[in-house]
Amino acid sequence: MGRRQWIPIVVAMAYVLVSVPAAEGQGQGRIIGAVLDDDDDSPIPGALVRAENPGAARAFEATTGEDGRFAVVGLTSGTWTVLASAEGYAPTTSTAPVMQSVGQVVTVRLKRIPSRLERAIGAEALAGRDAAALERDLDAADRAFNEQRWDAALAGYLALLDEIPAFSDLLVRIGNTHRAKGDYEAALAAYERLLAVERNHEGARAEVARTRLAMGDLDAAAELESATGIGASREDLFNLGEVAFASGDLDRAAELYRQSSSVDPRWGKPLLKLGMVSLNRGDIATAKEYFQQVVTRDPDTPEAAQAASTLAALP
Repeated sequence: MGRRQWIPIVVAMAYVLVSVPAAEGQGQGRIIGAVLDDDDDSPIPGALVRAENPGAARAFEATTGEDGRFAVVGLTSGTWTVLASAEGYAPTTSTAPVMQSVGQVVTVRLKRIPSRLERAIGAEALAGRDAAALERDLDAADRAFNEQRWDAALAGYLALLDEIPAFSDLLVRIGNTHRAKGDYEAALAAYERLLAVERNHEGARAEVARTRLAMGDLDAAAELESATGIGASREDLFNLGEVAFASGDLDRAAELYRQSSSVDPRWGKPLLKLGMVSLNRGDIATAKEYFQQVVTRDPDTPEAAQAASTLAALP
């Protein structure tokens, strides 16, 4: 279906005008027009329209009405830049030549920014559903996870998966929540359910390796390192360092602890372990430097208390 042509009828238009006091250098030029949704040409109410000209003393603004229409008056002659923006849409800039004798008509179309769910599963999978409400439910479940309210997070993710089965990435969140609760088998089941649909899903592969490593399967370290690559988290790098340290590979352990610390320089755990590596090498001076960094950067933690105690015992 083609676009509906918008023809301004000056007599019938309900503009949202900017009140502009008379000022030196102010003209009588005007820009009138509408801001429309690029998908269906529906009007966008409440959009901000800003007109700017390098030679003008000030910018001019207007807000669209319910019909999406606006008017900006008091402009001097010249080429004006028109910036239109609205919540949920990507801002768009256009230009308009302004003369004193006639009004310049401008129609601006804004492209809607897809929501997180639309980007994840596509608009078709959300057809007939209240996408905004689903977004709120997802935000609430994520918030519960971040606040370590595992049962609430799990209930939220499972309800969303029932509502939108196409959102298979929810299985990663579900698995992560099970793992945080210490239910490793349920976590692995969630990741494997996703891998059955997307065999090469890197996120699920990495979570399987993390879970197996948490269960004490040190052979998972190599798989985790392969799956995470340069995107490894501070915890990934630290855990891999722990595996190397336990196997006696101090050089590899130190490198992984340093990488972990570079991701989050204020985290005390890798710094403490770097101090322990230095002690194992007999480098007391360097060990003391690392222990002091733990105390300074990550105070009020068990790691800081251990570092301070070790410092006090060292010559």
